[in-house]
Amino acid sequence: MTKSAIVRPFLFDQYEAILRRLPPDHSSRKKIESDYRRYTAGHYGEESVQYYFPLLADHCTVLQQLRLRDTTSSHIFQIDLLIATPYFLYIGEIKQMSGSLYFYPEQGQLIQDINGEKRAFACPLSQSVRQAAFLKRKFAESGMKDLPLEAHVISSNAAARLIVPENVANIYHSSRLPTVIDLLFQKHSRKKVSQKALTNVLMRLKQESMEKQEDLLKRYGIDELELFYPIACESCEGALKRSHGTWVCCDCGESQPYRHIEALQDLRLLLKTPVTMRVFLTLLRQPSYQVGRRLMMPFLERRGQLYVFKRHD
Repeated sequence: MTKSAIVRPFLFDQYEAILRRLPPDHSSRKKIESDYRRYTAGHYGEESVQYYFPLLADHCTVLQQLRLRDTTSSHIFQIDLLIATPYFLYIGEIKQMSGSLYFYPEQGQLIQDINGEKRAFACPLSQSVRQAAFLKRKFAESGMKDLPLEAHVISSNAAARLIVPENVANIYHSSRLPTVIDLLFQKHSRKKVSQKALTNVLMRLKQESMEKQEDLLKRYGIDELELFYPIACESCEGALKRSHGTWVCCDCGESQPYRHIEALQDLRLLLKTPVTMRVFLTLLRQPSYQVGRRLMMPFLERRGQLYVFKRHD
């Protein structure tokens, strides 16, 4: 059994950066924190399913977090879990949701009930089926028209209570994944493609997969200038002053030589447009234009009268 490594999404770095740069009382902060918790819960749910991968058959190839563009519609398909074998393909839509989950596949709806508070969502099985149809086209383009494809939904939250219609067998907890895969090998006992041909297609899918990035400032209606409030002490939030080649807190006296670098690293993740040197210097409470410019220039390059971050290799 081979598998691709699941990596920490770049989007998480962006969320953590924006939360560090926004003041605690910012009007968008609660919404950003809520969305960040939701994204991280989903990611760690996908990670938790990895516990069962060693129990899968040797000729299973596992790919996670595929984001593929449909060239016919420009739509992005995000596939949580793909288990590929020469006998069949398996797609798993992974959910980390808690509470009681009532699935209504025929109506395309999922109802989550947490202590009597109910919320409605689109049925993830419908999403998994759409992903399966997309992948079926992708594999058909490579000459693999006869490779069966199974669309399933996995709950990675062992404490969630799943209420599923009796005639629906493809929604279950992650602990059942090895058993389900074994049953699918019994169902699809005839080899459809060679392992070499399958590996070539999977390598191409990995190359096509795109990292998810977002313009969080645009999404939450935040002006980029709001990120440039002066850097504060990491320990007590007091004001910093430049003294003898380091930053010293005016309140607690703690020395923090790299605070401006940490702030610049956050801004690099978030800024999309050039700004003036004067704006950058607001981070430093402008100890002097000459000192501030000397501290900033290792990280910036000039674009006319404005500055952008240097690209890293």
